Order: sequence, then C-alpha cells, then structure tokens
Amino acid sequence: MALSVIINKVSTVFTTIPANTKVADIVVSGGTSPYNYSLATGGDSFQLVGTQVQTKVAMTLSNIASFSVTVTDSTPTTPETETATSTTVYPSIQAGFQNKFSRSNVIYKVTKVYDLRNGVLTIPSGCTLDFQGGIFTNGSIVFNDTYVKADYYVFNNVHYSGKIINPINVIWFGAKGDGTTDDSDAILQALRSDQEYDYGFSSANPGNTIYLPKGTYLTTKTLYVRKGCILTGDSSGNTFIRYIGASRSNAIILGKKSDDTPDSGGLQPVVSKLFIISPTAGNGIYTDQAGWKIQDCWFTCNIGIVASGVDGIIDNCVQDGGQVFLSLTGGDVVADPYNQSHSIVVSNCITYACTYAAISLAGINGVTITNCAFYYSKQFSIEVANNSGNVLISNCDFRTSADPNYYVESNRHISCDANKGLINSIISNCTFSLSRQYDLNLNSCRNLLVSDCIFKDGNGSSILLTNNSLPIKISNCSFENYKSNAITVQSPSIIESNIFKSIKTSGKTGDYTDACIRFDQAASSGSTSKNNKCLDSDMYVASYTTGSIDNISDGNKSMSNTDTYVFAGSGGYFSNERTYTNSALTKLYISSAAGRPSMDSRDAGHQLYDATQAKVVLWNGASWVNIDGSTTVRQGSTAERPTANLYVGLIYKDTTLGKLIVWDGDSWVSLNTTTL
Repeated sequence: MALSVIINKVSTVFTTIPANTKVADIVVSGGTSPYNYSLATGGDSFQLVGTQVQTKVAMTLSNIASFSVTVTDSTPTTPETETATSTTVYPSIQAGFQNKFSRSNVIYKVTKVYDLRNGVLTIPSGCTLDFQGGIFTNGSIVFNDTYVKADYYVFNNVHYSGKIINPINVIWFGAKGDGTTDDSDAILQALRSDQEYDYGFSSANPGNTIYLPKGTYLTTKTLYVRKGCILTGDSSGNTFIRYIGASRSNAIILGKKSDDTPDSGGLQPVVSKLFIISPTAGNGIYTDQAGWKIQDCWFTCNIGIVASGVDGIIDNCVQDGGQVFLSLTGGDVVADPYNQSHSIVVSNCITYACTYAAISLAGINGVTITNCAFYYSKQFSIEVANNSGNVLISNCDFRTSADPNYYVESNRHISCDANKGLINSIISNCTFSLSRQYDLNLNSCRNLLVSDCIFKDGNGSSILLTNNSLPIKISNCSFENYKSNAITVQSPSIIESNIFKSIKTSGKTGDYTDACIRFDQAASSGSTSKNNKCLDSDMYVASYTTGSIDNISDGNKSMSNTDTYVFAGSGGYFSNERTYTNSALTKLYISSAAGRPSMDSRDAGHQLYDATQAKVVLWNGASWVNIDGSTTVRQGSTAERPTANLYVGLIYKDTTLGKLIVWDGDSWVSLNTTTL
C-alpha cells in the first residue's frame, strides 16, 4: 500500500503564534513503519518534533509562512526510496476580526477600516459585503460567491481570489476615470492579473466581470485580461481607455498573465463596450492565445486589434482613423498547407479612414468577414499580405471617398500582391464603389469565387485577375460606371452571368480594349466567358488579344448585337452566335461582305449580320451562306459566278455580261432560259 500523508492543522485561531507552538499533526498510513519525517519547505519558520509541526520563531500576520512535509518508508519495496510529500498548508493564524466574518449567507455591513496586516481574510459562501463607509486594506481576501455592494474605493492594496458574483467595479480599487489620474494599477488590481494566481476557469467556474463605469481612464501600463475574465465598460460612447504607453505597445493583452506568460483555463477572455484611444500611436488589443472575444468596442489607435490566436470573435466594433483596424497573422497556407485553422469571425464592424488598410490578412487559414462596412481606407480595405486560405468575405460594403485626402491613386478595396493570394476562398454579396485603381486585385489566388457582388463608380478597372494558378470564377455580379474595362483578365478565369453598364473605355475605335471583359495577354488563354450581358449600345462583352487562345465564349449578349471581339490565333472554341475566330481582330457587327471572318469546320452554325446585304448570314462549316443554306454571292464577274450552295431560280448579276442570269439547276442561263 502506498504511503499517504495527511496534515491535520490545530483548530485554534491565533492572533499571534509564539515560538515552539504546535500548529499541526502528521498522520501517515501505508508502507512500512517506522517512518522518516522531514520538512520539504518552511524550514526557516517551522520545525518537526516527532509527528508534530511546531513554530520555530514567533509568528504574526507580518511573517506568516507555509510548510510541506516529506515522509519516507523505512523498508522500500522498489530500488528507489518511497517518498510522499504533503500539499502546502498554512497555519491557522488569522486576524481577530476573521471571527466576525464566519457565517455563510449573511449580509455584512462594513463600516470600519479593516487592516489585514498582510494576512488573508476568507469570506464564507453566499455572503454580501455592504460597504457603508468602511474599507479593507493591506492583505488578501478570498471571495466565495460573494456579492459586493459599494460605490467608492473600498479595497486599498488588496489582492483577491475567488468569485464575486456581481461585476467588479474598478472604482473599488481606486480607479478615478477622470482622464488625468493614472488608473493602470487600480484596473490591474481589479483584473487580479498578478501572476501568482492560477485560476483554471471553466464553464462551471467562470471568471469575474470587471466593470469600468462612465469616464476616461488614463493608462500607462498594459492591462492583462486573463482567461475567464470579462473587461467591460458602460458603453463605447461613455467609457474611454486613453492609453499613453509607448508607440506600437498594447493597451490590452488577452489570455496572458502580467508577466506575459500564457494563462491556464479554458474560457475565453472578453473585452466589450470600451472606446480605446492612443494618442501615442499605441495599439488597442493584442492576443496570440486561443479563444477570445472583442465586441462593441471603438478604436482610435495605431492598430485597433492585433491577433494571431485561434478561435476569435470580433463583433460590432468600429475603427476611426489610425493605420489598421485589424491585423490577423498566421502561417503561409501555401508553404504550410496544414497550417492550423484560425476560426476567426469578424462581423458587424465599421472602419473609417484607415491610413493603410482596414484589415490585413497575413497567412490566416479560416476567417469569416461578414456584414461589415469599410469606408475611405487610404490604400486597402482588405490587404492579403501573405497567402491566406478558407477566407469568406460576405455581405460587406466597400467604399472610397471622392475626397483625395482619403485615398491614394493606387487605392484598392481587396488586394493580393504577387505570391500573396487567397486560397479556397469566397467573396460574395458585397458592394464595391469608388475605387481609385481596382476593387479587386486578385494575384496568385487559387480556387477563388467572386459571386453576387455589385461593383460601381470606379476610376479604373473593377477587377484585375493575374498570376492565378487555378481559374478564378466571377459570376452573377453587376458592374456599372467604370472608366476602363470592367474586368481585366491576365490568367485563366471563368467569367459568367455578369451584367455590365456604362463601361467607359477610351475611344471605342474597334480595338480589343473596348470591352467589358478584356482577356489580356497570352496568360489569359484557357479562359471562359459565358452568358454575360452588356447594356451599353456601343460596348462589347469580351475581347481577346493576339496570342490569347483556347478560350471558350458562350451566350454573351450586347445591346448593339456586337457581343464579342474575335481574337487572333487558333484553338478558341465558341458556341454562341456572335463570337468567331479570325486572322485579325474584327468586330462581329460586319459592315461589308468582304469583312466576314474566315472560320473553320468547328464553327458551323454560327451567324452574323451582314450590313452590306442587310441580312443575317450563316457559316456552314466551309463558307458563309444564307440562312436557307444558299450562297450569299449575288453579283460579280463571269469568273466569279458561284458554283456551290445554288438552288433553282437563284438570280446573279453578271457584271461581265452586264445582265441578270439565273441558275436552272444544271447551269447558268439567261432569264429567258436560253443558254449563255
């Protein structure tokens, strides 16, 4: 039987303990007696006399100490000596007034000053402390589901542990909220952030709520909100934290102790209903821990939130000014495809006039940005600073001001620079307006869908697709009022079921730039444009440059019936009526019979409108013919008489003979059927 060591403290309640006074008995069972006893800790203050623990020196609240005991079996059963060590215990030394707080479930009216003299006061379970002029000072208090009723400074130099069931008011610990007094230490005391405490909060044992009433709380130190704790204000319009720490230092850190080590416990720390301001360019909230929540907060700082920890929630927050609202960092999902999912949700947030970007994503795998509004970001609304995967951006509004003070000319709403793309991601049901260069600069992306979005009033192209290793799909979107091609494609892409209106490329002279969708460079080869519609009478749905091949175009429509430019090269396949292959760029609205493009057998069945003959003609796989299959050639010299696709009664004007002739089924004859 293994050794078991029990420490039985004496029941006496001491005010002071003289030297050589017994404070505990040691009870041992198991193993083989006799046992060897020794003090594992506390040898400066305690001594062993047989199986008793006695004080070695006189002890008061000023030098209260603890001890632990080691017991060794005299007949070991294994090569190693069997040893059991007791848990640390404290002697029963308490201030005399402890007896005044000895009953559970009662209301204690605190009317006096209680100096704990560095001791520990334990409040029995279920009690209320009703402060009516009194305070506690200089010591520690253990709360046990305690309700505290106070509206002034009641805990002076007091550390605490245990559970207070109502919100803990920072005023109780000396915070003033007057905007001039440094309230850092008072708030830290309220947060009980001292590193010696280790709470291990759980759903069955939640942490405390720390409350900052209306006011402005000047802070110079970082506030550590440990796991299980909630730091909350009255509202973001009434409770201000004015952090004047060093530039780029953090006003608040979540999930860590004050020595910057990770905290134990499983519950998320929460910050809510605060306006965090930093005139010294400090950051608002930082976390690299798992599980956290930030809600109903307002930021005017260098960076509002810096986060790399997983399982985070940011809801109903505002950033007004500063460089960045939210910086999310992780590992590159291309270099490390098994990068841990971050599961971060950003919802119902608004940003105004961020001088760099509203949100910066750097290697995040798993983030949802929904129901947010990003206004007047000077460079980017969302910057992808490193490959990020499984990103969902939905139901958001992106807008740039017309005021040049609020943008740079390269302004982009969502931008992925070279080799820093979105992987396996979706952008849906968003509105983009007033971009200065691109709404979406999608570079080095893979498996990205852009759907059901509204793009309007841009200074250049709406979307640039470049260097994407797998096709990017743009579908069911509307584009209105752009000063260049709405979509510029420089890598394989799928553009389908989109609507374009008021696309204003310069000139409209007939070259391939005058289109809603421009398939630019050979790099766009292998793209698809399907079922797109342009509502402009003088624009084209899609265009292709020389060398852009192997594209598919199907079902595109334009108000002018000039749906698509044909492109130079070979290998393109087209299944809609008005898209053809040609040796030179040619509009599909043909002004003369001579301008009909030459096609191949794959294009049989395609039609176009011949303006010279004022009729629709058909490609039969070898030549252009009438809709009924007959030749379209109706005049020319004797040498140019058609010999194919003829029908009885077909009339031809022979310019050599200077008269009309007719096909009788076997040969050309005069109108009176005489042989020519």
